[in-house]
Amino acid sequence: MFATFTLLLLVFQAQIFAQTPADTVDVPSTDNQGYVDALSRFILGDTTTTGERNNINRVYRLKRGDVYLMDGKTYFDFPVKIIADDDPNIKPPV
Repeated sequence: MFATFTLLLLVFQAQIFAQTPADTVDVPSTDNQGYVDALSRFILGDTTTTGERNNINRVYRLKRGDVYLMDGKTYFDFPVKIIADDDPNIKPPV
């Protein structure tokens, strides 16, 4: 009986702490409004129709060799993970 209870406890605990797996999205250095702040607009616009984030574990991948222009500070009310693509022969994104 103790073994069964322990097994059930572990199964339920694993389900409680399960998170949505991370997915990776390529971020363009420009959009229909131009180059400046395209990165911020892309991340802040990555929401559902109700305004919720599409995936809290999303990873934003920048293209090496591209320039991402910013005009001031950007504040996010959520964790943001930004990486560069894997080609080591090209300069990192700026």
